[in-house]
Amino acid sequence: MKYSRSIFIFSIINLICTFICIKYLPDNVIFGITGNFYASEFISKWANLIIPIAQVICMGIIYFVDVFNRNVPHKYRYLISWVAIAFTTYLMWVLMFLQLENNEIGVPLNWPWTIIILFPIALFLFAEGFDEYNKNPNEFSIFGVKWVKGSSLVWSKTHKMAGIITEIVAITLIVLSIVNELVWHTNWIYLVAVLIWVFVYYLFTLLYSYALAKEYGTN
Repeated sequence: MKYSRSIFIFSIINLICTFICIKYLPDNVIFGITGNFYASEFISKWANLIIPIAQVICMGIIYFVDVFNRNVPHKYRYLISWVAIAFTTYLMWVLMFLQLENNEIGVPLNWPWTIIILFPIALFLFAEGFDEYNKNPNEFSIFGVKWVKGSSLVWSKTHKMAGIITEIVAITLIVLSIVNELVWHTNWIYLVAVLIWVFVYYLFTLLYSYALAKEYGTN
């Protein structure tokens, strides 16, 4: 149930963020895109709420079904739900950042490349964070070094920390991509994203696991 609850909460947060972003859009925004990636039609900016509202309704139904069926495993339903939520969220935010430019019909679009590149990575990291938090010792892990494998407690604590940090890194990448599109407009943001993953996620978690191993005598 915690998986459906987490995705449901994500859909609510996405709806709130969408509503805030819509306030800054022009009244009529592009929606259709031609084969050569030009704007082809306009709609009301409030039509952007259709996808996040549908997400909240669908995930709300799945969550409340889980409330009454707690002992029934639904691994693939959660996976399919997250893929659907992530894909539609990605397309929605790319479109809204295109709409910020207030393009006219037949004019080449100014694509928000930071959003296009970093958003799917961040959405993947959200899923990876869920997986890390409950990873079994027999599964592959980039933290599967000998001092982590030497103790089930070190393994559990290390991967729970990895799961939490993965979520933090995912949120950070989303924030950085949005700020870069609105303010900085620099390609250095991709190097920053890689360094955040390496130092904040991998090296910090590895050092944390080593400290745990020292504490519990597995290294």
